[in-house]
This record gives sequence, C-alpha cells and structure tokens, in this order.
Amino acid sequence: MSSLKKHIEIIKEESERKEISRVIVESRIRELIGGPDFFDRFNDLSEDKKAAVAFQLFTELNNLDSYGLLEESDLWTGLKNLFGGITGMMGSGVETLAEPIVSKALQYIGFDPNWYWSKVIVSYLTTNPAELIRSFTSCEKFSLLLAKSIIEAFAMELQSQSNVTNNVVVSFMRNAIGNSLQGYTDELGGELSKTLCKFFDKLTSNVSNLTTKLSGGS
Repeated sequence: MSSLKKHIEIIKEESERKEISRVIVESRIRELIGGPDFFDRFNDLSEDKKAAVAFQLFTELNNLDSYGLLEESDLWTGLKNLFGGITGMMGSGVETLAEPIVSKALQYIGFDPNWYWSKVIVSYLTTNPAELIRSFTSCEKFSLLLAKSIIEAFAMELQSQSNVTNNVVVSFMRNAIGNSLQGYTDELGGELSKTLCKFFDKLTSNVSNLTTKLSGGS
C-alpha cells in the first residue's frame, strides 16, 4: 500500500471513529435529558435538585470522556442537536447547568451567591466548557479551577474600581497584579479543596439518591 493510500485510509478510519463517538455521545445524553425541553423542566427544579441533576449529567459526560468520547467538536455538535440547535447553547447551556453547582460551592467557602462577582466567576468558569466539565471529576480539579476564576475576578474588580477604561497604565497594573496572584493558584486551590471536598461528597450522595432520571422531570 502506497504511503498516500495508507494516509487516506487512516483519515477515513479516524473520521468513522469520530462519527461513531458522536452518535454514542448523542445517544447517551438524549437518554439522560429526555429532549430539547430539558431546560424548561430543569428550571422548575429546586436549587438542590438542579445541582444534583447537573452534577449527574456532568458525571455522565466525564464517563464518556474516560473512553475518549468527549472530543470538543463531537460534544458541541451533539449537544446543539439535542437541545434543538439553540444558538449559543454551549455557552448559555453549560452556564445554566453549572451555575447551581458553582453557586453552592461559593456558599460553602463563604461567598454570597447573589454577589455580582459570584456571577462573574460563573461566567469566567464557563468560557471553557470542556475544562469546566472535566473539573467535576474531582474536588481537587474543581477547587483549582475555581481558585483561578476567583483570582481572575478579583483582578477584574481592581480594574473596574478604578473607573478608568482603555488606559494602558491601568491595564498594565491589572495584568501585573493578576499575574502575581496566579502564582498563588495552587495554594488557594488546596485551601478551597479542604471545604469543597465535603461539598463534593454531598453532591455525590445526592446523585446516588436521585431516584428519578434526568429525563423524568421534577
């Protein structure tokens, strides 16, 4: 077999593998969410139930990821199809799912979930949906990602308090402070995990006691 033909065969096999992966991902998620009206039903749940349901969905997505089935392009395409092709679904959809979990996590570490910067932290966390989803595999990973987000939100707060925009000095100072604080990410993440691991244990317990499927509504 020529090198060109072999290369073409490899590309074809990879394309077929990705298509099979996409179908598996879509099928499993469809089984869990029950259809494009999922968010309507999700929004009717209590905050505790929202957190449990969202955590269960993220857990299932990470199970798929463990088999190499959570490639970003496949995941985004699959979820957009399942949720009726909603424009911006991967931004707003993941944020909607993550917000009750993140809000409760912030409460655990003493933040007011209604504080403006709590919302900023949620928004920052969802700028990379795949990273956020994968962070739910352990409290340590989530704690580290939350630490990065808190530091970024704090640096943004410093800039906003200056009431100055498009100023090279303010931007430099904000970036310098932010970069300096990033050096404490691991330390802050370790401190957060002491509390958040208890929170994760509670989430895991709630998921195991969740008697209705995600597709079953309230």
